Amino acid sequence: FSNLKFDKLSKQRGHYLITEYKKSLKNELAGKMQLLFYIYLLKTGLNLKEVKGKLISGKKVILVDDTSENFALMEQILSEISALANLEKPPKFTQGKFCQNCAYHDYCTA
Repeated sequence: FSNLKFDKLSKQRGHYLITEYKKSLKNELAGKMQLLFYIYLLKTGLNLKEVKGKLISGKKVILVDDTSENFALMEQILSEISALANLEKPPKFTQGKFCQNCAYHDYCTA
């Protein structure tokens, strides 16, 4: 967990709350998945029972819960990432709508 950087982690009424602040929610799904990943790591790595997430951008607040559906989704995504990482050759690059401004653009197109 030493390389994780939560914007804020607090304990509230018997559960832990991870809060992430974003300048914009152009890619809301990415923000939700980031929170879900943090929740997954805290539940599996530290065996915490109840962890929730809150994504804040300006006045908009999105809550992410530690439901069994979200937990299963994260396990599926991590499994797919592991399968990709174990490929002999990476899949062909496909340009997405957020690629041009992405910090990792140069790595994907190399």
